[in-house]
Amino acid sequence: MAQTILVVDDDADVLHLCVQTLTRQGFTVLEAPGSAEAMQICSTHIGMIHLALVDAMLDPAVFQLRSEKRSNIRVPGHILARGLIEKRKALRVIMMSASSKADLKKNGIEVGDIPFLKKPFSREKLLATIRQELERRRFRVAS
Repeated sequence: MAQTILVVDDDADVLHLCVQTLTRQGFTVLEAPGSAEAMQICSTHIGMIHLALVDAMLDPAVFQLRSEKRSNIRVPGHILARGLIEKRKALRVIMMSASSKADLKKNGIEVGDIPFLKKPFSREKLLATIRQELERRRFRVAS
């Protein structure tokens, strides 16, 4: 059974590259161009989501009015990561950004001990980081 990865990035080119690369490697890929879409997928997807690859610098929080009584809220990637983990306790997360961890921290974005992938990255680096985190998850669950 293929492992499922949720990719969240507001840069359409990066999203496409990640989806294409992961699909070719046999992963089932769910894609979201923002935090609201990612939370919707996380809430409604039936089945396991093994890992989320999240852009740390998603568009800043804005309200999007819907025809329903409540609105969707967009949040930065590091807050989204926490929300995804709250919904799915076994989910592993990898953060990615063109900014360094130090620059993110200066902007109030704390990545902490979440695995981090610096953009731009190669397909090989993307796959190696994801495989390493999925393996770590497997051993963590097994212990």
